[in-house]
Amino acid sequence: MNDATLNQVQALQSTRMKQTGNYVSLAAAANMFSPRNKETEDVMKLAHSLGIETEEELAEAGQSGELSLSEVNIILVRQFGITDSRARKNWISQNIFGSL
Repeated sequence: MNDATLNQVQALQSTRMKQTGNYVSLAAAANMFSPRNKETEDVMKLAHSLGIETEEELAEAGQSGELSLSEVNIILVRQFGITDSRARKNWISQNIFGSL
């Protein structure tokens, strides 16, 4: 699951169900947590176009749905240097879902 915890996947599924009425499969959830499922250059261009310069701005973009979890993951690695997958997982839990 690309180092996603069961709690993170369940939070993702719950949020998706509330927002869209659709279920997120485990395969889709794994893809969403992957930092390599999109072209990194395109994601960084997106971050630049959204004016993301701080981790707080990144969290807001992830919470609002402007960025997918995989995009947040890529930006954490490329822009903020958080290369440890567990650290990124914890960051997403705390800043996107508000929990560990």
